[in-house]
Amino acid sequence: MIERQRYTTFLDDLNPSQREAVLYTEGPLLVLAGAGSGKTRVITYKIAYLLSERIAYPEEILAVTFTNKAALEMKERVRKLFNGDVEGLILSTFHSFGLRLLRMEGFKGSVLDEDDREALIKEIMKDVSPKVDGLTPQYCVSKISYLKSSMVSPEEFTPYIPKDKVLADIYFEYEKRKKALHAVDFDDLLIEPLRLLMDGYIRSKYTSRFKYVLVDEYQDINKPQFLLAKIISSGTRKLTAVGDPDQSIYSWRGADPGIILSFKEDFPDAKIVYLEQNYRSTLSILEAANSVIANNQSRYPKKLKAERGRGKPVVVYVGQTDFDEGAFIVDEIFSLRKSGYAYKDIALLYRTNAQSRFYEEVFIKHGLPYKVVHGIRFYERKEIKDAIAYLRILIMPKDIMSLERALLTPSRGVGKRTILSLREYILNNDLTIWEGVRTFPAKGKISDALLSFAELIDGLREKVYSMSVKELFTEVLEKSGYLDMLRSLGEEGEDRIRNLEELLTVISRLEDEEKDLTLEAFLDKMALYTDQDLRREDEDAVNFLTLHASKGLEFPVVFMVGMEQGLFPLYRSFNNHAELEEERRLCYVGMTRAKDRLYMTASRRRRIYGSTFSNALSMFVDEINPLYRVVVEDYI
Repeated sequence: MIERQRYTTFLDDLNPSQREAVLYTEGPLLVLAGAGSGKTRVITYKIAYLLSERIAYPEEILAVTFTNKAALEMKERVRKLFNGDVEGLILSTFHSFGLRLLRMEGFKGSVLDEDDREALIKEIMKDVSPKVDGLTPQYCVSKISYLKSSMVSPEEFTPYIPKDKVLADIYFEYEKRKKALHAVDFDDLLIEPLRLLMDGYIRSKYTSRFKYVLVDEYQDINKPQFLLAKIISSGTRKLTAVGDPDQSIYSWRGADPGIILSFKEDFPDAKIVYLEQNYRSTLSILEAANSVIANNQSRYPKKLKAERGRGKPVVVYVGQTDFDEGAFIVDEIFSLRKSGYAYKDIALLYRTNAQSRFYEEVFIKHGLPYKVVHGIRFYERKEIKDAIAYLRILIMPKDIMSLERALLTPSRGVGKRTILSLREYILNNDLTIWEGVRTFPAKGKISDALLSFAELIDGLREKVYSMSVKELFTEVLEKSGYLDMLRSLGEEGEDRIRNLEELLTVISRLEDEEKDLTLEAFLDKMALYTDQDLRREDEDAVNFLTLHASKGLEFPVVFMVGMEQGLFPLYRSFNNHAELEEERRLCYVGMTRAKDRLYMTASRRRRIYGSTFSNALSMFVDEINPLYRVVVEDYI
């Protein structure tokens, strides 16, 4: 009776549809959760319910979401709801789970970040590929990533255009060299676990362990993620998928909206629950968004209902020029500030990153504070990558790329030619990086430098298990000479030292969250963290971000700028039905980020990409029912 009282109390927080989804535990479940309808609440409450009723133990539950920050917040909510020990519960991103599985099955290599991957591609292009127009390292990285997320191997890739014929050779060599370096890239964190799960023993180990699998943002999963979820839940078939086809906006990076639309085909006995009660936006905003998304054909028909009142209608503004548009936005922000909104309550959403420059200039001119929100990896900064490289080589015996980075910074008199020879020596003799540095046949100053470096690393390796990560990090920076090098650079060095101090703050926070944090666990977390996971929310500045980056966020006031044909939707989508529907879903996502006020602005003439364009108003604005919008007449 005591247990029942415990869970009944928190179930009272749910509306009937949410409660139905939480209580269903018999088989496959698809929760179609509209924007702002409490999908995260369904997942966290369902986990807490399973634990409270002792339907499952923590280690028998796997839940996946799409950012590390969301995973941490959800796990904390489960802990508070359950009011008990959740040790063993895995609540993470797909990629974090994939890396965990690889580690549990013995993988000791490193994870290449985007810079590492691009550097390896550049190296291969220099060695094996002829010059072809349009074949850039960035194109190769993007295309290879797309192929891997679509589960197309180098052997299966069929090129049709000249540059892709060269790309095929680069792709093959990339996979070969990556394997030799004992490394995996971001996409491998999904592909390699699937490969392991083909083994019957390994497969049964995980299918028997996890009784319940819950997947957040199901509309944005790709084929490898779908297969991971399907395989691991195959023991009990108790898969809960939560998502919204109307918010599927990542097909360009391999996500397949067809997966959520065909859920009933994959799981014929699945139950479907609709969450249509929106707790975020006013009725005017929701009605406007509903009238736009209703024009899509590939969707589950639903209509969000507002928990809040009608609020003010959507404001549509069209200026003669982009300068008129900028002036209107500034005037409105000043007015919003007077009515009580903080700068951080406001977001400017645009279709492409290139558009931000103009609005930044407008804000600078008028003295308005702003911050550009990116989704880049936290340790993309050089000094962060250098520090991480030093930590990696203390515990990863095959991490040649980190060894090379550490040897070069600070300068030790070891040049790039020696570095390449050292790499060849280690690979040809199947040595650890530590053995390679000690036994590499060098002479004179180079030999002395390598031996001195080996002694430094040996000394630090002895402290890996006797020091906390924070203490070890500080020791590495001092003993390696890295901090002395930065101090010698004056003001530039001081800025970089402050970035390292910020990383030290991150380490402290992680150690607070996870007792006995190991160096390996820390490095795995950092390999998968993004600025989105670590972004500060206390800075009072207007948020600048792309529509894609806005997914999962909400703001009291939203300005969707550049609402013109060709800019949004993009020109390339005009003759492609699937792409146009995705552009419309992106518009719907942007509109439903707004809680109180939504502005959609455009200009008749705009200077962008070095030219001046005259554009018609976006078709998406025209699709808004006139009852739910107001046009600022004075400016048209």
